[in-house]
Amino acid sequence: MIRSLNHIKPALYAVIAFAFILLTAFIVDGETTGEVDVNPRLVRLGVPFTVTVEIESDENIQNPRVDFPEPDGVHLSRGSSMQGVNITRGSGGTEVSHVISREYTADEPGQYEIGPFRVTYFNSEGETEEIELEPVIVEIFEDAPREASTIIQGTMPWWWPYLITAICLAILAGLVAGWYALKRRRIPDEAAPAVIHIGSRSPEQIAYEAISKLEIPDPEDEEAVKEYYDAVDDILRVYLTRRYNMPTRDATLWEIRQEFTRRKRLDSRVKGVFEMMNDCDWVKFAKMEPSSKDIRNVKVRAADVLVGQKVEDTGGVA
Repeated sequence: MIRSLNHIKPALYAVIAFAFILLTAFIVDGETTGEVDVNPRLVRLGVPFTVTVEIESDENIQNPRVDFPEPDGVHLSRGSSMQGVNITRGSGGTEVSHVISREYTADEPGQYEIGPFRVTYFNSEGETEEIELEPVIVEIFEDAPREASTIIQGTMPWWWPYLITAICLAILAGLVAGWYALKRRRIPDEAAPAVIHIGSRSPEQIAYEAISKLEIPDPEDEEAVKEYYDAVDDILRVYLTRRYNMPTRDATLWEIRQEFTRRKRLDSRVKGVFEMMNDCDWVKFAKMEPSSKDIRNVKVRAADVLVGQKVEDTGGVA
């Protein structure tokens, strides 16, 4: 009997060692983080907006609960919530992403800070843990700057970039072939006429010239000031459409900014144009009363943002 137990002991030790190694392979220090977003950030009074909390962890957390605060002036829309989870397993371990959304409605116009957000959850060992996320800010207006865009963004099929590339190459080949054909048909002894480009202007120059031609309104005439900033906003929207092939006429500034972010076109010039358009919205909807210096400075800013020139209030180039 003792001899048979001695024979089993090595195999038992091996099983225990293998189980220990397997267990330690799955025990890692988990890190849980979160991010809060509000959509949209510029909202017409009475229109609901959504606050979304995304929680990411490299361990399999369970039952996350978010405390959605209700500051004075806004309230949660009862029964309107969404929660989802996405688990990704890879060579680096397991990543778990929880998304929890709630819908809010504002009672009156103003700027509201919602948060901070406290998130409680069970970690992989069944213990309760808590993290705190930064608040978000939303602006409520009595009337939205523009109606929401009716453009529906679709998902392109996977082969679409290859088709566009093939079409572009075909057009390029046709242009090259046409150029060679014209070159061969040209009489050798006949000199080619010189081509002179007169009045060739960039979209930036056209937009700046249009703004510089606007008549500076009297700061005391509120209606004239609003019309001035509305004209500047229209010129900048035409510029964005002309330069970046972006439809802007029926889109809000927030929608335009989101599209530029998706296309990764947010360079310093575009950011400067967005800042000017944002000021136009604030003036048009009575959220800001510009001074005489602010109004004159519109042309100075347009010169700096669009054509890279430093212009004084008088309109002369410094």
